[in-house]
Amino acid sequence: MKQFMTVFGFEYKNLLKNKFFLVTTLLLILAAAVFFSFPRFFDNGGEKKSSMAFSGIEQNQQETLEKTFEKAFPDKKIVFTDLSIKELKKAVEKEKYDSAVFLTGPASYAYIAKNIAITDTTGETLKSILKTRYEFSEMIMQGIPPDKAGEIISSSVSAKIITIGKDQTSSFFYTYVLIFALYMIIILYGQLVATNVATEKSSRVMEILITSAKTNHLIFGKIIGTGLAGLSQAVSIFAAVFIFCRINLSFWEDNFVIKTVADMPADIMIYAFIFSLLGYFIYAFMYGAIASLASRTEDINTTIMPVTFILIAAFAVVIFAMNTGDVDSMLMVVCSHFPLTSPMAMFVRISMGDVAALEIALSIIILFVSVVLTGYLATAIYRVGVLLYGKPPKISEVFKIAVSKKDNPY
Repeated sequence: MKQFMTVFGFEYKNLLKNKFFLVTTLLLILAAAVFFSFPRFFDNGGEKKSSMAFSGIEQNQQETLEKTFEKAFPDKKIVFTDLSIKELKKAVEKEKYDSAVFLTGPASYAYIAKNIAITDTTGETLKSILKTRYEFSEMIMQGIPPDKAGEIISSSVSAKIITIGKDQTSSFFYTYVLIFALYMIIILYGQLVATNVATEKSSRVMEILITSAKTNHLIFGKIIGTGLAGLSQAVSIFAAVFIFCRINLSFWEDNFVIKTVADMPADIMIYAFIFSLLGYFIYAFMYGAIASLASRTEDINTTIMPVTFILIAAFAVVIFAMNTGDVDSMLMVVCSHFPLTSPMAMFVRISMGDVAALEIALSIIILFVSVVLTGYLATAIYRVGVLLYGKPPKISEVFKIAVSKKDNPY
């Protein structure tokens, strides 16, 4: 146990002291702070409103439309003018008005703006207003009393949505964020384990280490130490995201994506933690074991490529299922119980699909047992691989050697 704690402490502290690791963590926290605080930079506190000029409107209709436009555009100062389209263009170009609208007919208009942001919904709002106004006028012309016409126009449909299962509309975005985070955690920290193992082997440091500590202490210490350091980084980043999101949530009231991510259920976060942890360990053991077969650090990418392809394939399957909405297909059910795909597949089914508690428990148990078995198998491969140099042997050959080396004291 002392050997394990020594290796674990070294790997954990060494990674936390790494400048690239620290700088990356701080930059991601800063990015979260800037992103969620971004709307504050453009908040004018209600002191100054942007101006919007309207032309082509009869004078006797201006008073009625002014109230309508002020209600529809509360952040804009409404101005009526008799300028032509050409004159309005010049006025906007010279920044006399921030934007302008010229009514070319009862249900048509020209919207003039210097720059139109991707979030600008002015056009859709104007269409709705003019459509309602046109329908009201037509009803009056058909002899329908104004009060009755107003009642018809303002009528709305009452709906009650009852969700028996999961609402994929609200769960899609935070599921996507967490799946992508899970994928990055596994691939980044798994490859970090592989790189450390290959570096120690190529520098011959491993030959000294295996004479001082048992191989199971070495590989478990490396993987758990790296995993805990990665967990510390991930927790720091997600904590920053959560804090800055909650602080600035009032500025994101109209953003559906941010709102759904901020309202993520607590049980989803717990499942994300469980599957991230187990998913990291099963892949990290595989990365560490296979990396021990590489004689040079230059060979590491080629050596671990099969494991990386499995991870990419698992990610592709769950993303496809999410995009189609069919997260409970037969393929996803199978993937949610297969240990190399279950960290992502089962989590997606929990978040967006209909899965029984027994299935979840069974998936976690299978994954946990697989992690333990993979850990011991990785130890056997690691014990043999670190002493093999030259051309990387085939996995089948390593298995044979590992089995025959049961009595190896390392």
